Amino acid sequence: MGMRDPERYLRTDHLKDDLRGRSLRGGTATLAGQGCKLLLTTVSTVVLARLLRPEDFGLVAMVTAITQFATYFRDLGLSTATIQSEEITHAQVSTLFWVNSAFGGLITLLTIAAAPLIAWFYGEPRLQAVTMVIASMFLFSGLAVQHQALLRRQMRFGVLAKVEVGASAAGLIVGIACVLLGMGYWSLVASRLATPLTVLVAMWGACAWRPGPPRRGTGVRPMLFFGGNITLFNMLNYFARNLDSVIIGRWFGPITLGLYNRAYSLLMLPIANIRAPLNAVAVPALSRLQQEPERYRRYYCKIVAMIGFLSMPLMAFLFATPETFILVLLGPEWVGVSVYLQILAVVGFVQPVVSTNGSVYVSCGRADRMLRWGIWNSGIIVLGFFGGMPWGAIGVAVGYGVATYVMIWPTLWHAYHGTAIRIRDFFAATWRAALASAGMAAGVMLAEPMLHVPNFYVRLGILAALAPVLYLACWMVLPGGREMLTELFAYGRQMFSRGTPSVAAPAKTS
Repeated sequence: MGMRDPERYLRTDHLKDDLRGRSLRGGTATLAGQGCKLLLTTVSTVVLARLLRPEDFGLVAMVTAITQFATYFRDLGLSTATIQSEEITHAQVSTLFWVNSAFGGLITLLTIAAAPLIAWFYGEPRLQAVTMVIASMFLFSGLAVQHQALLRRQMRFGVLAKVEVGASAAGLIVGIACVLLGMGYWSLVASRLATPLTVLVAMWGACAWRPGPPRRGTGVRPMLFFGGNITLFNMLNYFARNLDSVIIGRWFGPITLGLYNRAYSLLMLPIANIRAPLNAVAVPALSRLQQEPERYRRYYCKIVAMIGFLSMPLMAFLFATPETFILVLLGPEWVGVSVYLQILAVVGFVQPVVSTNGSVYVSCGRADRMLRWGIWNSGIIVLGFFGGMPWGAIGVAVGYGVATYVMIWPTLWHAYHGTAIRIRDFFAATWRAALASAGMAAGVMLAEPMLHVPNFYVRLGILAALAPVLYLACWMVLPGGREMLTELFAYGRQMFSRGTPSVAAPAKTS
């Protein structure tokens, strides 16, 4: 059927008849899928950490810190072009498919060719074979980009969620099976390859569209320029966010990197699973409000307040209980992770709310401005990494934190310039969550030594039960805290129970 009518995956007129219903079902499916992926990732982290050594994770992290940078060449921002284009033809998507596939194949070959250089750079011969095998994931991913984009264009979020959850499960199963077969660090390599391969097979099965031959003169040039700005920004951002792993792996070794990498991965789990669903709702809503500046400002403030309300207490709790948390989740062998987790939790305290600047750039159609900001921001973060190097891996983590906090005001000013949003709106939306989280962390840190509970599992359970009570209590005593809590809970119900939220009522953010 897909071959007889290739245009059916490109048309979107029929979506308007039930846009609210599709949005609701898609939001529910996305949230459910995100929750399942979080559970699988957590299980994978816990299980594999007990079956493998820190050195095994460090070896693979050395390679992925470099090779994963190339994934942004594979997509080229063209999936976004396919999703956002009001009208698109079969010839255009076919051309984009072959561009993505060609780049995926090219990156695979270049990565294989660079394998000896990567092994030499780290001084670790085992990395050559690991790099050459991991390289194939770029080809798998490139072949699936446009099928994925077409499913998103058709708002088939339920199918996408099933594919992503199934791919995560496949990676976990393959990884555990390989560990049981005694494959050591190769188990992590096999797990990484199983995920994109499963996505490729499932996407082609779920989307019956098949590409035609590439053609010139199909009008894809503007799409390539549009995707180029997004790609360059993503590359800069990835480079800045992952250079710390390269530095630590090169100068402090795989064991130290394995500990640092586990801390960073654990930190990103709650951040990603809070930020992604909220941004999925925020970007299209903000895009529709571009011509209504005051409503745009109020809606953005609500999104920032919601992200801060959810993410800040989680980071504060990790800061307050790093050693107990690691002992429960990963085991005694990984207790060295706790110091990195505590430092990075300070970074994660502000990162989710500050990163909402990306939604402002995208919704206003200013990918070029976002790229310019990315250049400056990446430079400051890199300086932070190198500035902390004399104090070892801990110094690199601290340098990351210092750079992040130094860039808060410039980041917000640059993103809000030319919009109705002001920097004071941001702080008005987040100060209560910040103070309540700090108060909760202080209470947890005071309570833990008083527990006298030798069992780490029981101790963490008690602290986890105490934390939300302290957090909400702090909210209740802050000026305007009760009213703001009522608004946030009501807004959450609107977002996740009734589709796109109303933005008519102003948020009490001051």
